[in-house]
Amino acid sequence: MAQTLKKPAAKQSGRRVLVKKISSRKKTVGAPRNDGAQDVSVLAAQYRIVVRPLTEAEGGGFLAYYPELKYCAGDGDTPEAALQDARLAFAAWMAAAKANGRHIPAPEALQRYSGNVPLRIKPAVHEAAAAKAKDAGMSLNSYLERIIAADVDNSR
Repeated sequence: MAQTLKKPAAKQSGRRVLVKKISSRKKTVGAPRNDGAQDVSVLAAQYRIVVRPLTEAEGGGFLAYYPELKYCAGDGDTPEAALQDARLAFAAWMAAAKANGRHIPAPEALQRYSGNVPLRIKPAVHEAAAAKAKDAGMSLNSYLERIIAADVDNSR
């Protein structure tokens, strides 16, 4: 994939925004469309943005990025400057995707989960889990759901 450096519209602490050329064959499907009717800032608000400090080896300052949008990020000397830079990168990313008819992932908040998770496990693990579920007086499904929920809750 070709990489180009694109200067943000407003200079952000002398840094430049990296915008990676999108070369996917997928067409835009299932994502909010920005056909002029929806302001880019309103669209950007639907996507999660992460801000983290950069190490001295990474150049210092802060990085702000959109996890759902590969290579859509900005940086700055402060978290606020990094956010402003990322918003400029978002507008450029969306414009490039739209201009090239590329796939735009739906914001994480709009993704739906059915609750159905096909799971493949080793037969021995399946057998042991079924035995533990029976001992607990539960269905295997309820037993596995309880274990997963406990793990998810502990990791938050």
